[in-house]
Amino acid sequence: LDQLTGIVFEDCVFYGGIDTAAAQSLWLQTSQNIEFRGRNKIALAITDENTSYPLRLTTTSNIEAEELILLGGGVLATAASNNILIDNFKYGYPPGRGATEANQNGLSLTGVDGWLISSGNLVSGGKFPTIGLALFTDCSDITVRWWGSPTSKVNGGNRLTYICSMAGICGDIKFQRVYFTGLNGAETFLGLNSAKNVLLENCSTDYNDEMEADCNDMIVRGHHVAS
Repeated sequence: LDQLTGIVFEDCVFYGGIDTAAAQSLWLQTSQNIEFRGRNKIALAITDENTSYPLRLTTTSNIEAEELILLGGGVLATAASNNILIDNFKYGYPPGRGATEANQNGLSLTGVDGWLISSGNLVSGGKFPTIGLALFTDCSDITVRWWGSPTSKVNGGNRLTYICSMAGICGDIKFQRVYFTGLNGAETFLGLNSAKNVLLENCSTDYNDEMEADCNDMIVRGHHVAS
């Protein structure tokens, strides 16, 4: 879908995709002012998700979603896909997918600005990918909050290697009240010193996990992680 303006999707189901590189079920390009009302599901109908995502955004801005359920992968967004609000976000891979069929990040964002992803979780019966929850490259003003709780953590199923990796020049990144268990790797939050103004607040993972806090101007507050 290209060059849409002022479109409302309400209680929709998008289903599609073929076994080719970079397939997607819903691809919004060069669009703005898009609203997802009610519960909207986006399912990817292919067997190898390594380079494919149910939802792909390219140069698309000003999106608000009340509830998004993504099946078969997460979100891929590239430069100038800005001002995105996703509430009640759930995603996951089919339980039969192995390590080589879900080798990606759930949120793969590059060169975007002004994102809020709130109240996230794994879709019921699904699996997480085998790299990470989020990879941010050259992004700014990104907030991820409200995944699980201190007494009911989101279970990574020993598949997620990290919660977040910040690459390139990132700034103003926030993770707040994000609670995970069952990571596959030792790292929880990774960041190069080219990233700055990072806030990790009231988050936790397992006691045997560690954090690579290499960002500049970084605040870690109320955090629970060992090493």
